[in-house]
Amino acid sequence: MCKSKCLFLTFGIFLNPYISNFAVALNTLSKTMLKNSNYDKALHYSSLAKKHLELMKKTSLRIYHLIISNIGAIYFMANNYEKSIQVLENFLSQNKDLGYLKILPNIHLTLNVAYYNVDKFEESIKNIEKAIFLYNYSGRNYDAKHCYLNYINALRYCKKFDEAFSVLKDYRSLYSDSKDLQPNYLIQEVILHFNVREYDIAKKLMEQIKQTVLDPLNKNSYFFMKGHICFLEEKYSQALHLLPRCEKYFLKRNYTYDLALVYNDLFQITDKLLYKERAELFRGQGGRKNILVP
Repeated sequence: MCKSKCLFLTFGIFLNPYISNFAVALNTLSKTMLKNSNYDKALHYSSLAKKHLELMKKTSLRIYHLIISNIGAIYFMANNYEKSIQVLENFLSQNKDLGYLKILPNIHLTLNVAYYNVDKFEESIKNIEKAIFLYNYSGRNYDAKHCYLNYINALRYCKKFDEAFSVLKDYRSLYSDSKDLQPNYLIQEVILHFNVREYDIAKKLMEQIKQTVLDPLNKNSYFFMKGHICFLEEKYSQALHLLPRCEKYFLKRNYTYDLALVYNDLFQITDKLLYKERAELFRGQGGRKNILVP
């Protein structure tokens, strides 16, 4: 018997009773790294936990399922959507009787966004519908409410604008009592009108929005849309004030499609070659979708 195998068996005998706690500790380290955008380290710790759970034949444990979900999320956050899809779809195909309802809808939610970032819109829509069903089924109605925003996004990226407006209408009537979500669906309505170039309607809706209640994503999206509308209206000083405000956030999130438009507008206003070069750079890259429908 080789030395490494002997060492593993000795280590395994010692570790076996504590494998769940060991995996939880590694998963905690992974989540800490993920919060700091250190995707390589996050993947290292999650993969290490996965490896030991598999070697100890503990793949039925809840922590194993959670770690697989997290690995898919890490690849997703690192913009490796194909790998995220591969990991999560393989897991689902091999675990038909998965009973951990707290994990399963999260997996479908990640797949929803990963699929629409690789232009597989029908798969994206199927997964968000599954996530909504599972969140509601498990009593997590607040999470289901948030899923409708992803549902609208998936329809929008599929250029099914009429359906997106319809779902938005249903969503607003279903959750009219959710005051904390109202700014979010109002932004979604702005985004829809923005993409079908109904800028006057989008502008009027933005007048109803208080920036202070928006989360970072929606606040930066607000700056982007309002800045571009100001550019189209030749209000260049306002556009120059608004567009750079979303630049840093969009760069961090790799929203390449939106960034290409930001830099193009800035180039048209300032005639600076730096902005032209950046516009061309991001126009040629694949990245995460946010506001614009390519």
